[in-house]
Amino acid sequence: MCEENHTSRPPFKRRHLVFVTAVIVTMALSLQGCNLFTEDDEEPVVRETFLLGTLVRITVHEWEQGTDVEGALDETLVEMEKLGARVSVYEDESDVNRVNESPQTPIEVSEDTLHLLQTALQMNRETEGAFDPTIGPLVSLWGFYTGDYRVPDSEEIQHALQYVDASSVQVDPEARTVRIKEGMQLDLEALAKGLAAQRAEAALTERGVTSALISAGHSSVHAVGDGPGGRPWKIGLIHPRNLSEIYGKLQIRASEAVSTSGDYQRYFEENDTRYSHIIDPQTGRPGRTIKTITVLTDDSIIADALSTALFLFEPQEALQWADERGGVDVVIMTADGAVLYSEAIEDRLQLEDD
Repeated sequence: MCEENHTSRPPFKRRHLVFVTAVIVTMALSLQGCNLFTEDDEEPVVRETFLLGTLVRITVHEWEQGTDVEGALDETLVEMEKLGARVSVYEDESDVNRVNESPQTPIEVSEDTLHLLQTALQMNRETEGAFDPTIGPLVSLWGFYTGDYRVPDSEEIQHALQYVDASSVQVDPEARTVRIKEGMQLDLEALAKGLAAQRAEAALTERGVTSALISAGHSSVHAVGDGPGGRPWKIGLIHPRNLSEIYGKLQIRASEAVSTSGDYQRYFEENDTRYSHIIDPQTGRPGRTIKTITVLTDDSIIADALSTALFLFEPQEALQWADERGGVDVVIMTADGAVLYSEAIEDRLQLEDD
C-alpha cells in the first residue's frame, strides 16, 4: 500500500513532474454525460473515429457556399491518422516507439515528432520540470499503459524515478534525431492530440469550413471559428465525481483551446484510495490535491501540456502560475470540492451553484 506523500515544495521549483495523457470534457451534442452545448437551428455534420489512442470527434456547423463538408472531414481525418501513426505511443511503428525501443541510439524522426518533442522540452523548462515527456517508466510501473493496475512499493518507485529526466534527452535538430538513455521511455501522447487539433483546424479552414469544434480524445477541445451564428461556443465541465453532471459552463472563442486533466477516468482504487494516471515524477505517486483542472489558452498543444502539469500543483499555486505566465486561464476543482478560477474568465464561466 502506498502512503500519501504530500511533499512541500518551493513555489514553481519542481523536478520531473508529469507528462501523461490527460482526461477532459468530452465532446457530444446532448447534455447527458457530455460537454458541448449547441445553439444553432441547423443540424451539424458530425464525424468521429478512433485514432491517437482515443476517440476523435469533429462537429462542423457552418461552411462557405459550395464546400464539400463530407470530403473536408474525410481528408482532415486522414491527415490526423497519418500524424498519429508518426507520433503516437499506441502505434507500433511510430517514431516514439522506435526511439523507446532503441535507447542509446540516435533515431531519425519526422518533423512532427521533432516539433512535439522540442515543444515538450520547452514546456519542461518553462514549468521548471512540471512537464516531462520521459514519464513513461512511472506510468508503466503503475500499470496505466496495460490496465494491469498496481500500487508499487517505495523501492520500485525510486528505481523508476532515475529514468525520468527530460534533461537527458538528446535532440539533434539538423539531423532530426532523438536519443534517450537505457531505461527511459518517451510519451508524447497528450501533445500529439493538441497538434492533431491544430492540424485539423488548418485543414478544415483551407477547405471552406468556418465553424466547427474538434475533440481530440477526452482531453482536448479546439474551436474553429466562432460558434454558430457568431456566438461563443459553450462547453460543460464534467463533475469529477458524477460524470452525468456538469459543475460549470465555459464560453470559448474562435481558435481557443481547452484541455482538462482529472482523476475521474483513468484511475483505479485500492483500499478505498483512488490512484489516478497523473503521476508526480518527483514523488512517483499520483497527484492528490486537485480533482480536475481545465486550462484555456490559444494553443492546443500548450493547453494539453499545462493541464497535465498544473494538475500536480497545489491549487493556489496553479492559479498563481497561470496568472503570472499570462495568456493562460484555469478552472480548478480542489480535492475538497472547492472551485477556483482565473479572474480573467469570470464573465465567461457559469458555475452550476450560481
